[in-house]
Amino acid sequence: MKNFRSLFGTILIISALFLGCNSNDAGNSGGNGNEFSSTQNVGDSANDFLSNSTYSSLIIEVDYVDGFQPTQGALNNLRSFLQSRLNKTSVSISLDDEIPSPGNSPYSAQEAFDIEKEFRDTYTEGNTIAAYFLILDGQFEQENVLGFAYFNTSMALLGGTIANNSGGFGQPSRETVETTVLQHEFGHILGLVGNGTPTVQ
Repeated sequence: MKNFRSLFGTILIISALFLGCNSNDAGNSGGNGNEFSSTQNVGDSANDFLSNSTYSSLIIEVDYVDGFQPTQGALNNLRSFLQSRLNKTSVSISLDDEIPSPGNSPYSAQEAFDIEKEFRDTYTEGNTIAAYFLILDGQFEQENVLGFAYFNTSMALLGGTIANNSGGFGQPSRETVETTVLQHEFGHILGLVGNGTPTVQ
């Protein structure tokens, strides 16, 4: 448990600005006809996630590397966590693509975004805001990182690191670790990035 606490304490948030990158959702119209970009800073869309003034529904796409499908229990826990905290009429999670290993471990935030651009299918449109999780098979370029948020709707989990630190003797279950990291990273998307988010009415 001590090892898990030290690892969890080092979970990073990476607010990466990839200037000049073209996202597949460029030009998508969000609610009220506004353009919505999924390549903003982490936390910039917190109000859109928390309130229902523009987006009344949330869909989360989850892509994962072969062999690292997240546990159903962790996904159910994330959905319950968000349903109890967001002002949305519906929260759904789509377990989408099983992708081959990119073989690039340790991964950088830029590499996670490159994989997202290739495989992400779900973007914000109409009255539905979309978020994205990518479950990778290796480690981050910095040691002992379990997950990171890299854009306003994009997050990644390091499945290899999670597997190495769960399910063994004296370790928490894989479902427990996945649940903790999924909720932690979504917290960054909701504005818990050190500077808070405005109160939602």
